[in-house]
Amino acid sequence: MPYQDMIIEAAGAALERMPDRSRIGRFSVRVRSGLRHVRATIDGRRARVSRRGRRRVVVVRPRAGRRVAVVRISGVDRHGRKVVVRKRYRLCRG
Repeated sequence: MPYQDMIIEAAGAALERMPDRSRIGRFSVRVRSGLRHVRATIDGRRARVSRRGRRRVVVVRPRAGRRVAVVRISGVDRHGRKVVVRKRYRLCRG
């Protein structure tokens, strides 16, 4: 068996063992309209809330090795009540 055939077979075996998962990269989450004093956390760490046009968005940059990102957005609605929205995003599709 030639040396190159061994490398190709070894590479094919390694590729078969790897799970078929596509990783989600950077994505943005829209903040509910009408919220004031908006704060957001991603997996417990404070995240920046920015504007795109008139909307506010939170940009999620997943950390390596994580399968789920928990985004928590809190703010005050027009009645003065505190609103907390918690969303979970699966980062690996597979």
